[in-house]
Amino acid sequence: MKQPWIGAVLATVLLSSNPAVAQQLNGGSVELTYSRFDTPYDAEADGFSPGDPEYDDYDGRRFDRRTLSGAVEVGFGRSFAVQGDLAFHNYGFSDLDGSSVILHGIYHINDVASFGVYTGREEVEGDGVDFYGIEGGLEFGRGEVEAFYATGEYEDTDGDIAGVMAAFSVRPSIRLTLETAYGDFGGGLELDRTAIGAEYDFGAITFSGQYGQGGGSIGGYSGEEAFLALGARYDFGAERGATFENRALGSLIPGS
Repeated sequence: MKQPWIGAVLATVLLSSNPAVAQQLNGGSVELTYSRFDTPYDAEADGFSPGDPEYDDYDGRRFDRRTLSGAVEVGFGRSFAVQGDLAFHNYGFSDLDGSSVILHGIYHINDVASFGVYTGREEVEGDGVDFYGIEGGLEFGRGEVEAFYATGEYEDTDGDIAGVMAAFSVRPSIRLTLETAYGDFGGGLELDRTAIGAEYDFGAITFSGQYGQGGGSIGGYSGEEAFLALGARYDFGAERGATFENRALGSLIPGS
């Protein structure tokens, strides 16, 4: 697969090497999130009996995920910017750890519309996915919409990742959100997620909650379950922090 750094990195090099182009911190964010599937796993329903070594470790436990993520966006003049994302995930049931790093090259068409290209690398306990894609965002009145599409490679299999997010401000401090996304790597890794949610801006910190349906198949496990998610985010710089959401695959998985 070709290295997917061309758009973002080339823009960064050309702009940063030009002394006439002023660099500035546009914004960024730091966020903590916790999500879990709503239904705990039933050991007896899955074939274990009291006294089995696996029974006590399995019964009643939940698939969940804890994530610490951050983003920083640096602008070059009024129209161009580069955004970097970093995320760390821990999955409670499997006790696996994952991380991702993503670089975006962004063109701000005007004050309400932006277009970007991005590339990233995601790893979970040594297994990795490389991906690159395009994204766009538009604000209109009290609403906004954001969409992305990417292609990548997982265990030598090409796949696609895509999603759409919409938000509507019912009050200056309250937003309602709707999102859907999926990833498909030829059956070896399939992910999907659809959720509704709300955000409340307390000033320094924005708290969020989501309820939705998520699942897919990976490592021989497959299923669909309802999930809950809670988050707390600190934005700095511009009012909305960084322009685009984190594109990490791990953010599609409520728990494991």
